[in-house]
Amino acid sequence: MHAELPHLAAVMLGAALLASVHAGNAGEFVQKTEQTEDEAKAQLARFAATYTTKEEWLVRAATNREGILRGAGLYPLPEKCPLKPITHNRAQVRRLHRAQRGF
Repeated sequence: MHAELPHLAAVMLGAALLASVHAGNAGEFVQKTEQTEDEAKAQLARFAATYTTKEEWLVRAATNREGILRGAGLYPLPEKCPLKPITHNRAQVRRLHRAQRGF
């Protein structure tokens, strides 16, 4: 669970950047690592003012998602390869584990 926190923080930071750029407020992006609670509430209010309907939100969400994927070098997404899982029952897994350990 803790290994996911840096990824979540990066996604949230990317979303904030994209939201400010999308709103035309690129200069408002916060460069520091911390905000006071009041600063964060004010920034969220500015972001919320950029949409009023569900359709506007969906467009904004799609733009943010694409921007995050582009920033991560994942747009367009790589082609998925067919998965060929190998399943083992517990006895097979135990034997494989013992063989790898050497006893």
